[in-house]
Amino acid sequence: MIKTIVFDVGNVVWAYQPLQEKLFTAWAKLTNTDYATFYQKYLNIYELLETNDLTLADYFNSQGLDPKPFLDILNSLYSQNNFEKYLLKDTLSLISDLKKMGYQIGYLSNAENYHYPLIHQRLDHYFDFGITSWQVKIRKPDPKIFSQIFKYTSALPLEVVFIDDIAQNVASAQKYGLKAIHFQNPQQLISDLSKILNFFS
Repeated sequence: MIKTIVFDVGNVVWAYQPLQEKLFTAWAKLTNTDYATFYQKYLNIYELLETNDLTLADYFNSQGLDPKPFLDILNSLYSQNNFEKYLLKDTLSLISDLKKMGYQIGYLSNAENYHYPLIHQRLDHYFDFGITSWQVKIRKPDPKIFSQIFKYTSALPLEVVFIDDIAQNVASAQKYGLKAIHFQNPQQLISDLSKILNFFS
């Protein structure tokens, strides 16, 4: 019997690409480079941000750049209104329905440390608990990150469903012993959940 359902955030609950592209485009202009060049440099550091081994301020300082203009753009782009535009409403509706049915609902997200107040903190009220990679210093698909779920639930692994849009993370969760769904869209998610929960028609 399933007791706990855990969602990834990016592309499952919240569509991150549109604002990320605007952010990196604006940041690239501040460094007098183009988007592609800036993004390639970012790929070298994002995992450190996701495990809290680096902060944006420290990174920009290390590049001889004043962090303030970069952080000002970040906070402006990720305003509450912009954030809400990219919520996946069908997923949130499903989460609400699942909570009403009595399931414990959490999220488990690879997330850069600077995203927490701008994304995850704004989502916390939808969930019973939340886990981010920067807080626990472990990233998916490392299977050790799934052990963090059991700090918040008394369920057994086979009583937990994990939902993620990245196949590698889904496979890792399954190896850990969780039931897992590869998210493609909310309708497919409902269909796959129905087979596990034997509830939805």
